Amino acid sequence: EDIIDPDLPAANECWHFPATAFVAQLRTCGWFSETEFEQILPKEVLREGPHRAMYYEAVREATDNFLRHNVLPLNRVLRKYLINTPKRMSAFFGNALQETQWFTKLHENNSTMWYYPWDGRGFLQLTGPDNYVCYWDFVGRGSQISQQTRTQLHNAYKAASADRAHAQAHIGDDISGVTQVMIGWRASVGGGEDNSPTPDSRLFPADSAGFYWSKMEMAQYADRDIVLQRREVSATRPPQHHHPDTSPAVQKIYYHSDNFHDASAAVNYPAGVGNPNSTFNGYVARCIGFAQTLAVVGEPWFPDGTGTLLPFPEGRQPRRD
Repeated sequence: EDIIDPDLPAANECWHFPATAFVAQLRTCGWFSETEFEQILPKEVLREGPHRAMYYEAVREATDNFLRHNVLPLNRVLRKYLINTPKRMSAFFGNALQETQWFTKLHENNSTMWYYPWDGRGFLQLTGPDNYVCYWDFVGRGSQISQQTRTQLHNAYKAASADRAHAQAHIGDDISGVTQVMIGWRASVGGGEDNSPTPDSRLFPADSAGFYWSKMEMAQYADRDIVLQRREVSATRPPQHHHPDTSPAVQKIYYHSDNFHDASAAVNYPAGVGNPNSTFNGYVARCIGFAQTLAVVGEPWFPDGTGTLLPFPEGRQPRRD
């Protein structure tokens, strides 16, 4: 028999937190720990290869140093640029995860690209001198860049794009007109390529991504309704030169949403905005990061092949301790 304490009021007279409202309020904090950033990292991703090939591969945990160095700047950027809803965070990190090769690098560092050394740096990788200069204007350093330097760099980039076989004859640091001060700033956007941390190299990788998010108006696309479309692809393990993998192709799932497609296109292929069938660099991989982040920070339901709604992307596992 239940024992009723006569000194306590009836339950319907007590004020209390509904459990769901309590959790919803805690979620408005929007400040991630290193462990929570780790959770938005998928365990397995899809990657497009040449000739429409599709590969699947495992993703390791982010290194302690990578998260330790970037957790504070990333959190500040999420607040500063109002990347503060599940829709916005999933659009931001869906792109940032892929562009940093799943939290492993902040500099593309590919000297074979025609636009090197103005290749991608930061969490949403700035590419090309015009974008770098625009960011430095934004952070108040524009007065240190002469109009002559701006014009030389802009023209060098155009000439390199038009003559890609000989791009370095136009865009190389020894001929483009870039100053030594700007070369140091550029390295800082990639986290400081000389391994000597500075205030700039800790701030710029995340802050430049927030700047680019705003410049390309990604929020207007991220804020639209998310309508998850389940897509199935046939994928194999990536080929290895010395140990070819003969395992058969398997079916893998990813989720497309028009709003995420347009947010991604805005920073990668602006002509693709509004065309859900357009493709651009790494889109399927970006979709994996998008769905993973959405599952962690939001409350979506992912349809499986039968129409059943799942709390986590089909075929994926949460990354938990």
